[in-house]
Amino acid sequence: MARNESTIDVRVERTGKEGSPVHRVSLDVSGGCSIEAAPRDGIVVVRLSVGDIGVCLETDGPHSDFVRAINVLRLHLPRCRV
Repeated sequence: MARNESTIDVRVERTGKEGSPVHRVSLDVSGGCSIEAAPRDGIVVVRLSVGDIGVCLETDGPHSDFVRAINVLRLHLPRCRV
């Protein structure tokens, strides 16, 4: 794989057959990074990880960890170059 190429493996788990509600979504990015969104204790939790190190972001409320993380990504990503 060329240095600037990367792959993203996306998995969508549903509660039943095709067309049923989504239960979990996960993305694995080449290089060991992953993002997972799934319900836990009645709220959606987003887990960001690199290798064995990860952080869970709760999505409850307008000033939740998740909203703050998205705002940080919005500020940072436009400056990133692959």
